[in-house]
Amino acid sequence: MVPLGWGDYSIGEDAPIGTVFYRQLVHGDLPYSISCNADSVHSGRMQLNFRVDEKNWSVNGEFIASPVAGVGVRFRTMRGDIFGSMTNHATLTYTRDNPSTIGPEETSFIVEFIKTGPVPVGGSFSGSNLPMVIIEAATGGADDWSPVTEIEFIGDMHLMIHAGTCQVANDRYTYTFPKQLGADFPALGATSEWLAAPVTLHRCSAFTRSHRNNGDYAESTASDPNAILAEVRDVHTTPSRVKLTLSPQTAVLDSNNGVIAIEQGEDAAIGLAIQLGWNNGSGSYQPLALANGVAELVAEPSPPVGAYDSTDFVYRLAARLIRTGAALKGGKIRAQLTYTVTYL
Repeated sequence: MVPLGWGDYSIGEDAPIGTVFYRQLVHGDLPYSISCNADSVHSGRMQLNFRVDEKNWSVNGEFIASPVAGVGVRFRTMRGDIFGSMTNHATLTYTRDNPSTIGPEETSFIVEFIKTGPVPVGGSFSGSNLPMVIIEAATGGADDWSPVTEIEFIGDMHLMIHAGTCQVANDRYTYTFPKQLGADFPALGATSEWLAAPVTLHRCSAFTRSHRNNGDYAESTASDPNAILAEVRDVHTTPSRVKLTLSPQTAVLDSNNGVIAIEQGEDAAIGLAIQLGWNNGSGSYQPLALANGVAELVAEPSPPVGAYDSTDFVYRLAARLIRTGAALKGGKIRAQLTYTVTYL
């Protein structure tokens, strides 16, 4: 018996397909001394096979579809090989000497819960409904398999789906430069002071874990239902991870230094452009590079204390005027950028 990590888990509604929200390492319990006796030309070799008994769960590629819509289960060996059932031909077989001793590390495996599609508000998983993992052996080339060990899961886990990851405070921001004199820009490259132009995200949730690192997992030992070593509630939360993409609607004049042209028109100023900047935590604004004509800023808002609480996050953007032309003419200065928030 293996305890499935009990407790409540959370994942953002906007989390990408493929997000692993729970991973558990199941340690093998004992070494097994195995000798396969059969009339076979390969009797000196033994096959060790990993598979699952599907029960009522259906198989979709490398995932086993769970009773909760949008959630799949995946089984992997410690080498990273994925295994499944006989019907989807996803059993994993490798060869050993016969006879042989199979150590606990060789019968260890990993079970993962993964987002495979839209997930409803929440759901519960019972360990008793999980497929049984079967590890079996046969002589090389034979198909008469004998079970080495069979692992069943017990316990319940609950999944919470956050209705939203982050909310944009405003669909449109408008920032106005103060009036400037031509004398404020005596030479090419002269600039005005930075004008703060922040973009704020509200109610960014923290999740129990998105498992971006393959070493993040709870642990348990086969046959010992009390031997779970790390409960998910004891693993630190993972904050929302968001990317802000800024796309100027006017020409980019200097991509390395974030300089964009102003909108043209009869009343437009001449010889000036706008330089974009941001504060990355250094305490001062720095020019914002525009790779391929856009700027992409990835950030992780600091996680709040509770896994189901939320916090706000501010992208500390700024803009300033910069002289780009030999001649100056006063006039209107306008430019627009489109910003897109993507949840990673």
